[in-house]
Amino acid sequence: MGYEPAHNVQAVVLFELYKVLEKIRKESTLMDSDEMDNKQKIKRLLFLFQCDLLPGISGQILSSKGARESDTSSEPVSVSVKLVAYGVILAVNAAMLFYIFLFALQQTKYRQNAWLQSFLLWLMTEILFSSTIVVFVVHFVVPSIIMKDVGKLKQKIKDIIHDFRLKSTEETDNHVAFNAADYLFVSTQIAKRMPNL
Repeated sequence: MGYEPAHNVQAVVLFELYKVLEKIRKESTLMDSDEMDNKQKIKRLLFLFQCDLLPGISGQILSSKGARESDTSSEPVSVSVKLVAYGVILAVNAAMLFYIFLFALQQTKYRQNAWLQSFLLWLMTEILFSSTIVVFVVHFVVPSIIMKDVGKLKQKIKDIIHDFRLKSTEETDNHVAFNAADYLFVSTQIAKRMPNL
């Protein structure tokens, strides 16, 4: 088997373009909906711009945090489907509790007491420690890792806007160059589709 770098590079670039197009489609659907007012759209557009500018894992962390906070991927579920789902969950839980009850009846009082104490200890540990630590790490520690990068990016965006304003008042050159952001930045495509923001 021969090594084909051109084919591999082409596949990577095409895959990245496909991912960008998918994100553009999702964001366009969200922006075109009546759920967001102009202020929210501008805020979302700036968030997308930050995600585009942050490299590597920092951008992925910021995207992940934004996805958790906005949760726009879910579609409405009908009441009948909800009722069926709740019924199935309740039936499964009742069956499991009934089985546990039958199992516990066959045990000695000492084992039943030990079992209850271990269950209560597990429940308190899960609520007070495990879940709390998971929430703390996922929603505070991991995002705080990229805060330094976000701060630098904020300053960089301010500098770019300042330079752009200076250049736009100084020169009116019609020179058009290739801009990778037109193809690789979700924020650029969304901004072009909504010039009134």
